[in-house]
Amino acid sequence: MARFVAAVTFLLAAVPAQQRSPCFLTVVDLDGRPVQGAAVTCSFMPSLVAIGEADVAHTVTDERGRARCELVPGALYCAWAVGPVDEGGSRCVSEVLPLVAVGRVAELSLVERVGPRRIAVTGLDAWRDAGVAGLRWFPDRTQDAHVDLPLPASDANGAGGCAAVELPPSPSAFGLLGLRAASGELVAVEVVGPAGEQPDETIVFPEPLALRAVVRNQRGEAIPEVRIEHWQPTGRGWGFLGQSLMPRCCVVGVTGADGVARCWLASPEPEVPAMLLAQKRGYRWQVQTVAAAGDVAFGLDVLAPLEVDVGDLADELGDGDRRATIALAARALVEARVGGGHVIQPFPVETTAERPHRWLVHRTSPEFVPTLCIVGPVPGAVVLGRVTDASAHQVDLDALTALDVEVVDAGGGPVAAALGVMSGHGNGVPLPWTQILATNVAGRARLWLPRGEHLVYATTGDCHAFRVLSDASAGVLRLALEPLTRMRIRVRDVDGPVRGAKAVVVRSGGGPAGPGLLAMLASYDYVRWTRSAADGLLTVRLFALPGTHAEICVEHGGRRSLPFPFVADGETEITLGR
Repeated sequence: MARFVAAVTFLLAAVPAQQRSPCFLTVVDLDGRPVQGAAVTCSFMPSLVAIGEADVAHTVTDERGRARCELVPGALYCAWAVGPVDEGGSRCVSEVLPLVAVGRVAELSLVERVGPRRIAVTGLDAWRDAGVAGLRWFPDRTQDAHVDLPLPASDANGAGGCAAVELPPSPSAFGLLGLRAASGELVAVEVVGPAGEQPDETIVFPEPLALRAVVRNQRGEAIPEVRIEHWQPTGRGWGFLGQSLMPRCCVVGVTGADGVARCWLASPEPEVPAMLLAQKRGYRWQVQTVAAAGDVAFGLDVLAPLEVDVGDLADELGDGDRRATIALAARALVEARVGGGHVIQPFPVETTAERPHRWLVHRTSPEFVPTLCIVGPVPGAVVLGRVTDASAHQVDLDALTALDVEVVDAGGGPVAAALGVMSGHGNGVPLPWTQILATNVAGRARLWLPRGEHLVYATTGDCHAFRVLSDASAGVLRLALEPLTRMRIRVRDVDGPVRGAKAVVVRSGGGPAGPGLLAMLASYDYVRWTRSAADGLLTVRLFALPGTHAEICVEHGGRRSLPFPFVADGETEITLGR
């Protein structure tokens, strides 16, 4: 039985507008020339270990190719750019760049030229009869940034009996095409490949499966207003230096007064049953797996909210700075007989002016792991232990180690960076990270960690630093950045230098347990963030430690080289075939 991990996030107070701060981006072509009029998107998607509310910011570059986005401090965004349309109707697009945050200066390179994209879609007629009102396009399947599209009149409006759907200009990334109900909720999604790799792709929506979800309490009474959710797999996606499954929540029904919801969901594959989750505030959630049409019974138990004593948390964590906002996340384990993944949902939290030191957590699981973050002038995070009905429901900062993190360059100057914390084996979470955040402009962040071993990692994408802590003492943790290990590759074909080629890791391993795992995960990300220039030079970056090893290959336009070893500070030439 595989685990599903549910993370829940709730921002106790809306982040004030004045707490947004700028990030600066430059958009260039493959020759390094600035691009005016490029549309830039910055998107933050909360996760198990990155707390907050989904946020999307848009801007356009000026005549120098520069753009400014106002972002939420402490959050790590992904960014991409779409260039202006040319005379032939094509646009140049970038890949999706992670690690974008307040105070960072990032460069987006337009690496591919793509024309207007129309994809063939089948199966829409059956879903139209099931109440689907439109489409929703997610340019990056890992993010919440989206555009709503009209539903084609019929499947026969395109060639070959398929519906023709024109997609908005998008980055070079895997996207999602979703079906949305009149309520605006997603009911089904399908993965769409990058335009440069699969321009003529046909998307097939499975037949809708008719279900009747019946929800009762312990006394057999109907429970109304229960959400029935289908967590639909969308493949693997890359997060902060690590790969994970990326399911997407589709709300397929809500129970009426009779405790029944008539649902339509995408027919699952025979060997992979669908996971349905029933939940309502005040009740413990329940998961059922479904492989065929018919009735699905849920029995929800009443689960009283849990009161957590947080003391003078806001004052202590924010050092009296009233601009600081405390955010709470709690993750709970859900068992399901399907492949693992990460379910992101909110736990409602109540607090009152009369009792500000008491948080009433409306949980949907008897136990959870709360995590706190501070959104303010100095971002911060608190890593806590598991809360159960039998445990002390109190946040005790005195039992934690307080660290003031400072990220600096080789000369000791402050650097805005991404920050990740690994605690033990991930606190039961099937990811190595227990917390992810961004420093402020001055490279500062605050961490409160429990006793035990922790690995703290800082990176800008070019340079990095890490420290392994074992029952560390409170004080200042200074991380001095060093350049990632590099290798220079000359990429050619029979016509000469190849521009726009990239490297991928074929295999890697070795090194000490904690840092070695980090080096392996990080290397898969780092190597793919650069492309070869006009002269064919591709500079590959990798996280190398004594005892680690990696094999990489070079790709371009469907061509791929044979694997070869990554050599620190080495140089080689690769010739791609036709």
